[in-house]
Amino acid sequence: MKIQRGVYMSGKFHFSPRENRAHEINWREWGEEAFKEAKEKEKLVLLSISAVWCHWCHVMDEISYSYKPNINFINDEFIPIRVDNDKNPDINKRYNMGGWPTTVILTPKGEILDGSTYMPDKTLYSFLAKTSRYYRLHKRKGSLINKKEMKNTESTLQKTNDINEEILTNIDKAIDIHFDSHFGGFGVEPKFFNVETLDYLIFRCFNKKEDMFKMIIKTLDAMANGAIHDDEEGGFFRYSTTRDWSIPHYEKMLEDNAKLLDIYLKMFQLTSEGKYENTAIGIIKYMNNNLLDTKSGAFYGSQAADEYYYSLAKEDRRIKVAPLIDNTIYTDWNAMAISAYTRAYYVLKDANFLSIAQRAATFLIKNCFNEEHGMYHYYINQAQK
Repeated sequence: MKIQRGVYMSGKFHFSPRENRAHEINWREWGEEAFKEAKEKEKLVLLSISAVWCHWCHVMDEISYSYKPNINFINDEFIPIRVDNDKNPDINKRYNMGGWPTTVILTPKGEILDGSTYMPDKTLYSFLAKTSRYYRLHKRKGSLINKKEMKNTESTLQKTNDINEEILTNIDKAIDIHFDSHFGGFGVEPKFFNVETLDYLIFRCFNKKEDMFKMIIKTLDAMANGAIHDDEEGGFFRYSTTRDWSIPHYEKMLEDNAKLLDIYLKMFQLTSEGKYENTAIGIIKYMNNNLLDTKSGAFYGSQAADEYYYSLAKEDRRIKVAPLIDNTIYTDWNAMAISAYTRAYYVLKDANFLSIAQRAATFLIKNCFNEEHGMYHYYINQAQK
């Protein structure tokens, strides 16, 4: 019998469940007040973007942000702001440096001077010192320029009423270029699921595209048979650091598993092959046992990475405390789960799946909907945001 999982009651600025000194940094929330303070004090902004499920975010808190010289230097020379990636996807989209944790140095106007992902303690100190010196020098000269260009996150969408075969053929060609014919999936490494692409492939399979059918079979089989898939508890880890799906990053996300549940159910509809049904049932098993809050009926957001726990043999893992769960309830991710469970009811003919979907939907309508403003992004500790 597995020891009951723990639920991580995440605080405003706490990301690692283990003891650390990152809280000694005087973190501010993202907002006008912090940037106003930076302008008045003529200080740079240190923006930290983290996630509760992210292993290297935990390490950075425990080492880099617990290193006393860094704590003192940040508090003296910067206005430190801390942002949760999942709760602030807009900020993450604009400022992320290619992964988590992200550390970005901003001017009081929000312009990027420099940034990086994980940095060890002394590397971080050197990075901060160099950026601070650069800012002081160029501020005096009146010639401050960005060391890295601002990332343009705005996209222009061309509206059209028709999606013709030519457009689909061009998409097919682009997918074919990036398809990994040896191990399935797209690109080399690190390798993510690219669920939207998988969904498109299934759509094309229903249109009798034989080459698309081979791609989706190769990919879904490789994922299900790889270490990216948790045979013991069901569900999928977030991504693989290797091309062959053999070394995963061990966090598990509601978003990923809800999307993949829908994909494997569609593939079972398409092929009637039991292996896809079994994978889908395994995902449901994982979500029910680990992410579903039986009291509220909604789904929690994620489960933290724990390489040691997942490296254990099955019989040893059963007696260990499972990685912590982030108890934040994200509206969009829950909507994905509701959609997937509704499909599970339709495909697998199990009324229990529909009941779970209905309870989660009822929770969102009751707690995350406002007639004037629409849907809130997330719900935590009886508060909407």
